[in-house]
Amino acid sequence: WEEHSLLAQAHAGAGTAHAEAASLDFAQANGVDTRGATMVVTLEPCSHTGRTGPCTQRIIDAGIAHTVIATADPNPAARGGADVLRAAGIAVTTG
Repeated sequence: WEEHSLLAQAHAGAGTAHAEAASLDFAQANGVDTRGATMVVTLEPCSHTGRTGPCTQRIIDAGIAHTVIATADPNPAARGGADVLRAAGIAVTTG
């Protein structure tokens, strides 16, 4: 994979794996090393366990170095993902 290339994109709808997890699954299945990568998301990654596990933990485990978040999650139960990522040493850009 070339630097600055799109590695994966995903969204399958409510009740399925969130886009972050689906993208990381796709990358892993295709032999992409995500360590040090930048992940760009439209909505703040969830930091709670609901129907799926927390996306923040998947991002941390994948070794993502930087996450760009377009919008903070309006759901109070899911909000706080940016803070979790920062606490794990991941650079976070919002807005």
